[in-house]
Amino acid sequence: MEPIAPLVASDHSAVCALLRDAGLPSTDVQAPAMPDFLGVRTHGGLVAAIGLERYDGAGLLRSLVVAPGQRGLGLASRLVDALERRAKADGLPRLVLLTESARSFFEHRGYAVVAREQVPAEVLRSEQFRELCPASAACLSKIL
Repeated sequence: MEPIAPLVASDHSAVCALLRDAGLPSTDVQAPAMPDFLGVRTHGGLVAAIGLERYDGAGLLRSLVVAPGQRGLGLASRLVDALERRAKADGLPRLVLLTESARSFFEHRGYAVVAREQVPAEVLRSEQFRELCPASAACLSKIL
């Protein structure tokens, strides 16, 4: 089993390539100040990633992505678990996310659909909420 490790600025292009290939936003992932990402590498390079943006009162879980050839191996679940542990250790009381395609995945992991109005104002001002994700994206939250 490949380890989960923090990603660094030099991983920027690999993270963006994974996101673009999956049809996910990548324009706000700017090196060297990209969000706090965790990832999984194989001998072929980066195959999965997840990001965390920290705000007052909540963390924004974003950019969960797994390369097509690596799906179904439990990498997404492992990444979410690791990100939740990190957010909790950092004192974040909850995580928030937007998704168009993974609602049931997150609901099975204890996330609940919430109205955007229930999200902390600072998170609502993030690029994810303001510009990158459509209004049709489901908003979910989990108390840590």
